Amino acid sequence: MKSIKYSDSIPKLNKIKQVLLDLNYKNLELWPSMAPSAYFFIHNKTMGTTLFQILRIFKFVFFKEKFNVIGDKKNKILVSFLIDRKDHHNLWKSCLSKFNKTDLIILDSFQNGRRDILSILNRFSISFPNFFKIYGIHQHFKKHRLIVGSRLDHIYFITQIYFQFKKIDYLSGIVDEYVPRSYVAYSSYRNNDETILTQLVNAINKSTFTFQNYIIPKFKRFDYETITYENMISDYFLLWGKSSYDTLKKHLEKNKLIICGNPLYEGIIKKPIKRFDPKVCTIFLSHPNFKKSNLNIIDIMDKFSREYPHIKFQFNAHPDNNESELAKLLDGKNLFYIFNNSCTKEELLRKSDFIIMYNSTILIEALAYALPIFRYNGDDMKDMLVFSNNFVNFVELKDSFESLFDPITYSKVLRLHKKDYKNCFFQPSNDSVSEIYKKIIKNKTKGSHI
Repeated sequence: MKSIKYSDSIPKLNKIKQVLLDLNYKNLELWPSMAPSAYFFIHNKTMGTTLFQILRIFKFVFFKEKFNVIGDKKNKILVSFLIDRKDHHNLWKSCLSKFNKTDLIILDSFQNGRRDILSILNRFSISFPNFFKIYGIHQHFKKHRLIVGSRLDHIYFITQIYFQFKKIDYLSGIVDEYVPRSYVAYSSYRNNDETILTQLVNAINKSTFTFQNYIIPKFKRFDYETITYENMISDYFLLWGKSSYDTLKKHLEKNKLIICGNPLYEGIIKKPIKRFDPKVCTIFLSHPNFKKSNLNIIDIMDKFSREYPHIKFQFNAHPDNNESELAKLLDGKNLFYIFNNSCTKEELLRKSDFIIMYNSTILIEALAYALPIFRYNGDDMKDMLVFSNNFVNFVELKDSFESLFDPITYSKVLRLHKKDYKNCFFQPSNDSVSEIYKKIIKNKTKGSHI
């Protein structure tokens, strides 16, 4: 028996869902592409700061997206990467590394985090607004007596729907022109461009797939990231391992879920040291949504670093944070901030003897490096389904840390991490993970000749 969706059990969210299910554009329902924003609003009670919303509304009304399409037309596999994160881009390229590039139609919007005028012009073009469509969306919501949040939240939501109309116009043109034989999204369940592409390819009766691209935790209560469970419109979800499968099978049809592995985590990357003799610790701060917990970790580490002056403590943060502001908060001779543009998380993990973190996919990625993991137990700590030494204050962190100097305890922790690693990341015995992706996509493609 599948669990009840939050979009059916939370009244306000369900009201938004019903209004959007009743709003079609070119025979596509608007709910799937707008669902992530709806979940975000219900969870955070707003769509963002005033400045953020005003800038986005301006973009929604006066601009439209454009992508560079690479590949031959007709009967190829359409693949896409439509976010701007270098670490995710590296994963995506690894997923496709064994594919024949001549067999692909590629939409890749990665610009290495650039935010200059040239990068904006590469991704967007000016679009004269169709105020009749915007007014029509407004009237649709008025008919259903639905106001989404504050006046600014409501305008944001209305204009974002209008932006989805423009996306549908543009992306349907790509699908009509290239007529792919299947579509592989990087994140169809939370990226609205890829959601729309999935809907369009589904509409022409072709197979659709999506990669897993971040950890799938077990949520104890509603969270905007529960959209992962509830917005799966791709035919197949290509998963990293058994832990993801076990979580998602309670929410999705099992025949949609296929365990493949992660191409970046095939085998143990770093062998464990025989005894705990730490010299370097990396503290990975989480997304700015967890600002309070990030600040609490910094406060705890300030005291902890003074207790262990011989250890180098290096901080790194989720790229959406203001890294310069975080760096200013570090006050200690052995506290350092490592900016994302100067070092990769993989390099940091290789050089570390143990790590400290909160909510991040890095928790399971670190398992490949045979490192003890200490995790701050904040108010919104997600159940990542792996073992970690949890703490809420300096005393608990120190006690857990000191316990690892006992060889028996240290060995036990590493054995637990090794077990979790195999559960999180399927380890193929013959083919590489990318080759597994390639074979599954071929075998599951409708009308494919095997």
